Amino acid sequence: MIGLAIAVAAGAGEASKLNALPLAAFGGPYAFAAFVSMRPLESRESLLKATVVVSLVLAVVGAVLFGPELPVVLTPAIALLAQAAGLIFQGKR
Repeated sequence: MIGLAIAVAAGAGEASKLNALPLAAFGGPYAFAAFVSMRPLESRESLLKATVVVSLVLAVVGAVLFGPELPVVLTPAIALLAQAAGLIFQGKR
C-alpha cells in the first residue's frame, strides 16, 4: 500500500497527491507490523493483535469510503497478521 501511495503521489497533478494520503494511511499498520515482527520484543503478540484491530477498522472505513473492493484486497494481509498474532490457525484449544 505504501508503495502504491508513493507511485500515486509521483503522478502528475495535485489530485493524485491527495489520493495518495488514504493509501499511505492504509499501509501504515502493515509497515508497523513488519517492524514489530523483525524485532525480538516481549510485547510482540499484543502489538500484532492491536495491528489486526486497526487493520479491521481501516477495512471497514475503506469499505464505506471506497467501496467493498478494499476489504477484499486487505483480507489476505489481515489473515496473515492474525496468524502472526496467534489469533487463528495455531492449533491451541
